[in-house]
Order: sequence, then structure tokens, then C-alpha cells
Amino acid sequence: MATLSFSLVGLIACSDSEPGADAPPAAIDARPASDAPTVGDARPNDAPPTPAATLTQLQTDIFTPRCTGCHGGATPAASMSLASGSTYTSTVNVMSGEIAALKRILPGDPANSYLVQKVEGASGILGAQMPRGLPPLSADDIAKIRSWVAAGAANN
Repeated sequence: MATLSFSLVGLIACSDSEPGADAPPAAIDARPASDAPTVGDARPNDAPPTPAATLTQLQTDIFTPRCTGCHGGATPAASMSLASGSTYTSTVNVMSGEIAALKRILPGDPANSYLVQKVEGASGILGAQMPRGLPPLSADDIAKIRSWVAAGAANN
């Protein structure tokens, strides 16, 4: 009996292959790291990215219904009109009246755009999160604003 167990152990120990060793190697993902899917990436690998929001969409969905009560009319709050036809010239590449080092909208840079910081309620803003006195914008609405800014904040 001892001889039999030794022989079986010897056969197992001498085996140089592991289960599945005859299988072909796994495919290697050759995409650059920036294109690799991440945890939570809901789009298929070859799907085009979601297009950035346009200013027209933001105006219709967010600025007019949520902001023009204060940032509209003849004397808009902070001299920043978010009324249709005025939003672009009142925000894009215009210095913030509260933090002089920041522009209200810095095209291509939502993190350093003060309007984005205000609607996010970021630390370091002066005054209240916008819209003041109303529920904050939804995460989806903020993402739309960020996408427009990140794409260059076109007057579209």
C-alpha cells in the first residue's frame, strides 16, 4: 500500500502541466489604458461616448427653468444673466465676481469653472450653493453642465 501511494504522489509531483495548460493563452487587451473599460463603465467597448450637452439643451432644461428667477431680468444677480441669449456672454471666459482667480466658465476645464463649483456646492465657494433657496441640481444636470464645459463650452 505504501508503494502505491508513493507512486501516485510521484506521478502528481512530476507532472509539469496544470489543468488547462493546453488551452491557448488569453487574449491581451491592446487598447491604451485610457480606452480600457473601468468598473462602472456602462457603455460597450466599441460604443461612441455620450455626446456633450449643448448650450441650447442646458438653457432649455436647466438655466431657464432653474436659474433665471434670480439670474434674469434687467438686473440679474451677480450681474450674470442666465436668460436665453445672454448665458454665453455672461459666463464663458468671464471672471467670477466672487473669486477673482476663477472664470465663471473656463472652456475645457469644468473643475476650474466657478459656475460648476457653485452648482456642485464645492468647498471654497463663497456664499451658497446654487440655485439658492431651491433644491440643488441633480447629479445628471450637473454632469450635463460639466460635459458642455469639458467639450469647450461652445455657443451652440
